[in-house]
Amino acid sequence: MRLAGKAVQRFRLIEAGDRVMVAVSGGKDSLALLWILRNLQRRAPIHFDLLAIHVDQHTGSYPKEHLSDFFEREGFEYLMVDEPAGGAIERLTKEGANPCSVCARLRRGILYTQMKKTGCTKLALGHHRDDLAATLLMNLLFTSQIKSMPPKLLSDDGACTVIRPFVYVSEKDTRTFAHEMKFPVVEVNCPYQEHLEQGERAAVGRLLADLDARYGEATAHVAAALGRVIPTHLMDETLYNFKGITNRENQLRKVEDL
Repeated sequence: MRLAGKAVQRFRLIEAGDRVMVAVSGGKDSLALLWILRNLQRRAPIHFDLLAIHVDQHTGSYPKEHLSDFFEREGFEYLMVDEPAGGAIERLTKEGANPCSVCARLRRGILYTQMKKTGCTKLALGHHRDDLAATLLMNLLFTSQIKSMPPKLLSDDGACTVIRPFVYVSEKDTRTFAHEMKFPVVEVNCPYQEHLEQGERAAVGRLLADLDARYGEATAHVAAALGRVIPTHLMDETLYNFKGITNRENQLRKVEDL
């Protein structure tokens, strides 16, 4: 909760009067996020509301009633959305490509739509520190870009703000917390499980796990680097004027000549 509070404060993720929609897949990360945000809500000097939402895209079988039972038992305001997407995923995924990104984009679109319908101002996602590190490496290795998941993001149309309060929280912590709290974590029987296990993200995850085993906090260092960018030691001319660098000795000589 301390690390989530640090992110909320540093990046001003939540403001007075916000109605925060928390996307709850049923996994350990999103359940932990929902619980932590409610604890922060109770202690915050400002007022904001929470709405838990679960989207069933019919891409796998799982006991989703465990989630609605949990929401009701713990007193969360919640919304269960039934939105079949299997056909759209198959149609929009190129042959041989990984369908996971298409599935995620469709789900994000559903969440944006529900935000507008329910008057929510922020969409909270459960991506944690390890997700940010893996995304950075994925973009480095496969798209030639230095970018990851930002703590705060405005949608393309400017209508929705996405926040990630867990950017400082490790996956190990969310796993331990979810286990100790006995959250009703649901295991989704996803038809695209093979793509998840053999895709780039899984490969990068194994690489980071191996580096952590060998050298300690490798994942933590990769994630921390996102907040310690040194433009002078990169090659992006939009961030630093390399052409403007001149030899200081020559500059002094020109001054002396004058």
